Amino acid sequence: MDAKNIEKLAADSLLNRGVRYNMPAPKFLRLLFIKHIPITLRRPYYGISTHISRLYVSTGIDPETTKELTRHKIFELHHSHGKTFSKIIAYAVLNSFFLTWLVRPLAWFFRAFCHEEEFVTMLYIILALSAKKDFVDIIGLAAGMVVTSPANETSQENEGS
Repeated sequence: MDAKNIEKLAADSLLNRGVRYNMPAPKFLRLLFIKHIPITLRRPYYGISTHISRLYVSTGIDPETTKELTRHKIFELHHSHGKTFSKIIAYAVLNSFFLTWLVRPLAWFFRAFCHEEEFVTMLYIILALSAKKDFVDIIGLAAGMVVTSPANETSQENEGS
């Protein structure tokens, strides 16, 4: 992806309109003259983001190890975590707590009818839309707060009991 496309993705993300992706339709839909299936990937809501985070952590993939991937390692990751990544994409596409019952059929659809490049592109868009920087900043601020200590210790000494 070039810089112009990345800027467009960022602008769409900021406006909360999402990123539209036209996935090529499977063969049986092409017989009905449907060439593309439009999918809009929006910034995930907090509940869906926790589902996605839980699935990603369950894979046990460390970002440092992905920098040194060989072809054999890529095939191993695809074999062992392909189902999980398709569920991540399905959660992001649905982006609704009430539609989570559709995650498994949609994940199957992506595994059955999606090419590898489309799969990786959708994962890249999901990662770009669900930036965790704000969450990390909030956790850092909360860790610095000491909730159990009194706010003003001198006021208790002056009042007495």
